[in-house]
Amino acid sequence: MTRAIRASLLHSAVVTGILASMPAAMAQDEGARIAQGRRTAEVACVQCHRIDAKGKPGKADAPAFEAIANIRSMTELSVKVFLQSPHASMPMLHLSAAELDGLAAYIMSLRHR
Repeated sequence: MTRAIRASLLHSAVVTGILASMPAAMAQDEGARIAQGRRTAEVACVQCHRIDAKGKPGKADAPAFEAIANIRSMTELSVKVFLQSPHASMPMLHLSAAELDGLAAYIMSLRHR
């Protein structure tokens, strides 16, 4: 076997190993984002919204997070845009980019599949 073939095979094996480990790493990252989002919701949102199926009911005019997640057209991006836009019925939240990202991921994790 020539040196070029061995190098090519080694390169392929390394790339295959990296690609095979990516879904697990991405799942861990997604789980961490969702957990961060839940913590943010417990601090910033629970006073008005029902943040999970077991939580206390929120205010009558504040939709449950599960209901928000199950709006057909809802996406993480649309949640983020909404949270960064002023609304008369909702206080303006001042969230970091990580908190905003996590909160959107958490809300969308409640979607019925």
